[in-house]
Amino acid sequence: AFAPGAIQQGHFYIVDGPFGLLSLAALGAILAALERGSWRWYAGAGLLIGATAAVKLTGLLLGPVLLVAHLQREMALSEEPWPQRLGRGLLGRPLWLAGGLAALTLVALEPYLVVRPDLIFRARTFADFAASAQIAAGDVLRPWTLVDVHSVAYLHHWTHLFPLVVGWPLTLAFLAGLVHAGWRRSPASLVALTWVGLYFGLIGGLHAKPVRYLVPLVPVLAWLAADLLARLCHRRPKR
Repeated sequence: AFAPGAIQQGHFYIVDGPFGLLSLAALGAILAALERGSWRWYAGAGLLIGATAAVKLTGLLLGPVLLVAHLQREMALSEEPWPQRLGRGLLGRPLWLAGGLAALTLVALEPYLVVRPDLIFRARTFADFAASAQIAAGDVLRPWTLVDVHSVAYLHHWTHLFPLVVGWPLTLAFLAGLVHAGWRRSPASLVALTWVGLYFGLIGGLHAKPVRYLVPLVPVLAWLAADLLARLCHRRPKR
């Protein structure tokens, strides 16, 4: 709640704040769908995935996260051979309901994706999506991306950016929480790891490494770290 990086970035009216909020809400709906299997939660997850993608197209990565949660549930509910369970899971109506609602929500909020798809590939100004993507990938260098020329992909975020965003103690707790989640491999942990892996796998490899890209990861990593710390506390005597 008091991560300096999140507070500082919140003063710039950037999309990463709303994106972080919506992606966290979508992840919560996905976890509820995993636990309860209710059509209501699948519908809510679909709506939130569409809304998140409307803020930032990276939100589409939440689709595979929902798929992982759904398949985990389907695999656990039956003792049939895994190919049959996998096929039934992929054809599940709740999953298709969520996917349809996500697509409808995205198009309703960003109709240009259907009406003027050519705008995605336009690169006339820095505000255009294609131009921003070129700068982020390093195809076009700008003064504010020169600082990232010699940085190491993926590692730089942990050695330089996360310590600025949340401080070194919490950065180390984040790493420990990730290791614990990978070791535990509970259904919820696997869902969280899928989201962290997909999102960080995308932004971590970019040439541009602004601090704001890490803001959406902070609550999920904090949750994994808190899960580890809570389990360590439960192993201690009551005092």
